[in-house]
Amino acid sequence: MFKFISGSMLCLFFVQAAAQPEKLTKILKEDNVSEFVRHYSEPTADTTLLHKSVRAAAYKISEFLIQKEPDINSFDENGQTPLHIAIEVENAKLVKLLINSGVNPNLKTKGGLEGTPLMFASSIKDPAISKLLLAAGAEVNIVDINGDPALNWAAYYGHTDQMKLLIKAGADLSLRSKHGNVVDVVLRLWQADSVAELLRQTSLATKIPNQAAKLVNAANTNDLEVARKILKSGGDANAMDGLGIPALQLAAQKGYLEMTQLLLDNGADPNKLNRVGQPPLALAARFGHKDVAKLLLDNGANPNATDQHYRLTSLIGAAVNGDASLGQMLIDAGANIDHTDSVNHCAALHWSLFYSHNEFATMMINSGADYEMKVLDNRYTAYTLAKFYGNQEIMDLIQAKRNQLNPLLGSWMFKEIHYIYKDTTYSVPEAYPGTFVVAPNRYAIMYNPSDEPRKPFQSLAKPTDAEIKAAFQSIVFNSGSYELSSAMMVTTSDIARVPGFEGGKQYYEYKFEDDALHLKMVDETYPDGTKPAWYQKLEVLFILTKE
Repeated sequence: MFKFISGSMLCLFFVQAAAQPEKLTKILKEDNVSEFVRHYSEPTADTTLLHKSVRAAAYKISEFLIQKEPDINSFDENGQTPLHIAIEVENAKLVKLLINSGVNPNLKTKGGLEGTPLMFASSIKDPAISKLLLAAGAEVNIVDINGDPALNWAAYYGHTDQMKLLIKAGADLSLRSKHGNVVDVVLRLWQADSVAELLRQTSLATKIPNQAAKLVNAANTNDLEVARKILKSGGDANAMDGLGIPALQLAAQKGYLEMTQLLLDNGADPNKLNRVGQPPLALAARFGHKDVAKLLLDNGANPNATDQHYRLTSLIGAAVNGDASLGQMLIDAGANIDHTDSVNHCAALHWSLFYSHNEFATMMINSGADYEMKVLDNRYTAYTLAKFYGNQEIMDLIQAKRNQLNPLLGSWMFKEIHYIYKDTTYSVPEAYPGTFVVAPNRYAIMYNPSDEPRKPFQSLAKPTDAEIKAAFQSIVFNSGSYELSSAMMVTTSDIARVPGFEGGKQYYEYKFEDDALHLKMVDETYPDGTKPAWYQKLEVLFILTKE
């Protein structure tokens, strides 16, 4: 154990830490308690030092802080408790320390999915942390903001050991979320049949006739002899297993070419859907069986077959796999390139980005996929999704495509400015010199917003306060990056006239009339997400000509 200093030491974040974050980082990395005590002695109101020490896996310092009686259930700025963080960094030793110190194992995160520690632990392949949480009283059937329990989280990642543990711990198999029950999650997320096999042993699997069960098993194990015998005696080639998966899908997703042909020859429907609306072709594509996919197409498989509930097509399955040539084959066969699923409203392009399949994403973009389509509750385009994942290759490709189509590229000179209010318009019919410059990845705008010329300083070296104020009021400028669609430009500034606006966004509608660019600022968002006082009261129209 450690020798602690006097009780006046509080488990708070310290002034020196804010001033010298690199020193704190070094001490936490080294897990040096004596250095920690020596350098951080003056408490402030910040209570996130335990969170930081846990994230740094500084066990000794975390233990020291806990013994100083901090609120171990407090939330940081990300809405996480120290326990959530310990699970995020997959540190079972710290999880055990926090549990032994009385942490609440059922607190949800604030914001986001509002997940419990058990949900996040279920996302890890190794169930060791989940076992600790369950032993500490973690409730297995709490649901997140979407209605998903921990079992669905484990199913999302295909972690069968976690699923077995949760089912044994009393997971309620009847729970349904916006994503369905656990079977639906397994299928919708394109998991291997080994994950579904676990659920065939539960009450979720309905009992099917003996002959159908034998045929399904033969299709799933590639037992051609048994399959032929059953089909010859009148077995139904469209038989489904207890989870609602057709025999043809089971053969197709495992790449059993001869079995697939046998079932088709005996009347299997190439477009028969499973319970989440995926046809056999989608599963052949998901698992990269190009020969089976071609066989299905040759036998009447519709590349756009799906249902209206989840809307999962074969091209999306191919995107999950990442085989660009298979995806191209589906497009050549008539697959709808911009078809979207119903949960996230994502097309195959976006699914390929989820799995970092750049070759597939490149093929999609070059084939004409709509990379400006907004998905995930209208929060992301393919470009911003690639940016979120740090995928520079796809960002560069999309930007290059945009540049080929970007009508704003170049330098534009201000001609007129119109301030449009609901009841009147104030115009500057002959704008003073101003410039709007658009490069492939950057923009800059600078202009005088008034109808009066800027006044020079009487002394350039020693301007008066009044002159400085007037100068500030007579110029507008900012520059940064931008997103462009067919009629809207959204800018994000990294330098602006008003200090603090860096990171803020401005929204411009644009169109061309008589060789002039009509650029109308219709909205603005401050870096903290709030809106200016003029929002929905004023629009500013700039009329510019190319220099």
